[in-house]
Amino acid sequence: MAIKLKKLFKHVVTKALVLLMMVGGVFLGTWGLYNIAIMEDAYQSGSYYETQQFEEDLVRLAHNIVEKELVLTDEASILALDISEEEKSDKVRRLRIIEHNLKQAKDLDYMLVSKTTKRVISNLSKTQQASIYDRSIYVRWDYASIDTSFNPAFGQNYYSNGINEDIQRLLGLSQHELVVALKPELDSSSPYFGKPSEAFTNFKSHQNEYFFGIIIGLFLILFGTVYLTVFTGDKSGRKQFYDYIPFEIQVILAFISTVPVIAIGERMHTVNQFMDLMPILVALVISLLFWFFCYLSTVRRIKRGAFFKELLMIQLLTKFIGVIAYDKKQGRLKPWLLLLLVAYGGMNMFFILVFLLGFNIGITFLLALPMFIVSNVIVLLFVNERIRTLNKMMHATKERVNGQINYPLETKSLTKEFRQWGEELNQQQIGMEKALEEAMKGERMKTELITNVTHDLKNPLTSIINYVDLLKNEDIDSEHAKNYLQILEEKSLRLKSLIEQLVEASKASSGNVEIDLESLDAYVLLQQVIGEYEEAFADKNLIMMMDEPIPPFMIEGDGRLLHRVMDNLMANVAKYALEHTRVYISFIEEEKNGSHMAIEIKNISKEALNMAPELLTERFIRGDRSRHTEGNGLGLSIAKSLSEAMGASLDIGIDGDLFKATLTFPYVKSNVVLEQ
Repeated sequence: MAIKLKKLFKHVVTKALVLLMMVGGVFLGTWGLYNIAIMEDAYQSGSYYETQQFEEDLVRLAHNIVEKELVLTDEASILALDISEEEKSDKVRRLRIIEHNLKQAKDLDYMLVSKTTKRVISNLSKTQQASIYDRSIYVRWDYASIDTSFNPAFGQNYYSNGINEDIQRLLGLSQHELVVALKPELDSSSPYFGKPSEAFTNFKSHQNEYFFGIIIGLFLILFGTVYLTVFTGDKSGRKQFYDYIPFEIQVILAFISTVPVIAIGERMHTVNQFMDLMPILVALVISLLFWFFCYLSTVRRIKRGAFFKELLMIQLLTKFIGVIAYDKKQGRLKPWLLLLLVAYGGMNMFFILVFLLGFNIGITFLLALPMFIVSNVIVLLFVNERIRTLNKMMHATKERVNGQINYPLETKSLTKEFRQWGEELNQQQIGMEKALEEAMKGERMKTELITNVTHDLKNPLTSIINYVDLLKNEDIDSEHAKNYLQILEEKSLRLKSLIEQLVEASKASSGNVEIDLESLDAYVLLQQVIGEYEEAFADKNLIMMMDEPIPPFMIEGDGRLLHRVMDNLMANVAKYALEHTRVYISFIEEEKNGSHMAIEIKNISKEALNMAPELLTERFIRGDRSRHTEGNGLGLSIAKSLSEAMGASLDIGIDGDLFKATLTFPYVKSNVVLEQ
């Protein structure tokens, strides 16, 4: 079910529907924003009479009344003035405009009263003039004050404040006062108060709808952006049609798409209704689609990790440097690549000089700074890609050197200059894998051969030993025959021991041994082994120098296998140590340095050790090359293999005649509590 939903979300039709939903969100949000923007005054006011538009209309009409009645009066008075004809024409034109405005103001009544003569100029009859102060909306001006019946803050508007001052100046010069009032019922056809009041009421009734339009539009745009960002593109590297256009070309196309928006916007001077916005809104949506496609293409490039790689400037720079700096035939960088580095340094020096010399010249500095930043960013991106490639190759090489021969190196992600080198490293890896496989195959065959041969020898050897025992029980008079039987018994037992050790060495080297790790006291275990060789040490006058470690020297290992390792080491001491010498056994704890614990055994060899220490742990290698002593050269080899099987290590060191065997274990914290 989840997979089906994921496929549905990624489907092209679903994405197209989401994109259409976003376009609808743009139109819906613009519609709500437009209505709130053109009625911003209404949005901020509680009633129509508190709006800035009402105050400005009322103050402008009041100024028209004062100017007409006290300054211009009528056309005859204007023509009688001793002024130029042009000035007379301007005043007549102004008078006619004022008369037209007062005619349009059907809902406005006024009364202009002289304080000296008590003469009244009004558009009301004498019987109605007294009731003007009873109106709910009126304003009174004189030369010193303004009184209002509805808004204490009336007249404080920046625009109307200047007109009010001019009204008061004219009233003061002529000693008049002015009262204007609105009729109780406004005419809805009046362009001054009736229509604006109706528009205010209509806006307030739909105000929440406009807000919801903005919120829903923003939500659709935001949801669509998040949805398409999440579900567009993936790591598979599959491109869509717009991804084949280089990023720089996409940005240029997006900038070009904004030109019609700017051009239409410059031609628009007034907007009377929302439909007047359609041309610029359509152009804006088309431009936003170009920008949004560019954004989604960038998201897809980032998801598949190819944004910088697919930049047109990076590709051109890579090809340019590849042509002049990379030798395809010889598969190496050209020596004069150094000249490019010198040229890069010279370019930066040039820009620095331009900065220093042209800092006070604005245009020079503004042109040089972007060029400096862009060129250095491009070079840094180019160098960073090569360093990243080199780090990949170095890491892969290091892992393979550390034993992970199969560590992968993906050459497709490498830059062209290093790709051939990476392929050669992979070929070398294949060769190493084949060589290792052949070596392992040979080792297995060798182990199987030893196992099979020893098994075939074991059966007849057992019969020989049994028949020797039977002959010894017979009455044989000949002393020579008895000596022959003794020699035959010794050699057959020695051969049996050799066969058993061969089988054990084969199992140890192939790892075919059962291991049961437990916490062991190494000192106690070593004491037991030394006790078994006490007679052999006494015969050669070997003195064991070993101090009991405090606290106990606890290690983790298999008791049976560890006993065999220590037994082989002590057997080696008993066979090859120089008589009348000391054997030193030390317990070393290196928790602070290497987090390891070690048992170190040192003795003086009676034979000169003229060989590498590593050879002594190989099979059938003996320190006594003349082979005068007993032994078969398997003891140290078995001890090393068993040590490694337990997670420990056995290292051999030679310093002149000094033979040193170091048995190292991982550190184990002792839980033993010592009591005094």
